[in-house]
Amino acid sequence: MYVIDTISKNGSIYRDQILIGTGLLSRTYDQMAALEFGVQGAKVTETPCSRGEKEGIETEIIKLNLSDTALSVDCLLEANCCFAFACDYSIIGDSILFLKYTGFGSVCGCSCCFGLNYTFELDRENKDFRKLKYIRLQGSEKKKLIPHK
Repeated sequence: MYVIDTISKNGSIYRDQILIGTGLLSRTYDQMAALEFGVQGAKVTETPCSRGEKEGIETEIIKLNLSDTALSVDCLLEANCCFAFACDYSIIGDSILFLKYTGFGSVCGCSCCFGLNYTFELDRENKDFRKLKYIRLQGSEKKKLIPHK
């Protein structure tokens, strides 16, 4: 008996697309649509949870840093301790940068706090970038104001 645990697709349009650990899905429709707003070149990294390993963590954006060329967003969430995260982002209603994640992996009998950092390269010369007023994280109704200068 053979078990397939990885699928890789090669070709002129596709690079090797293998999902391993926490990271950003590549070239999704929503990411291509976000280019219109000057949001591009994103990456996601898992960061230590600043609130310890306890359960009951509120899903929230805890820090936002906007520079001339980049936007960095630190988030906290609670999920199964054995999960990694497939992340993405989209623009909602021309005014909200919406950060998405899907937990995947083995299922453990516990919940843990995770930190995620989304970092975006920005084209702040793009007139539509200023239309983005808020950032929101999946799983939370709270929005953070983007501090345009």
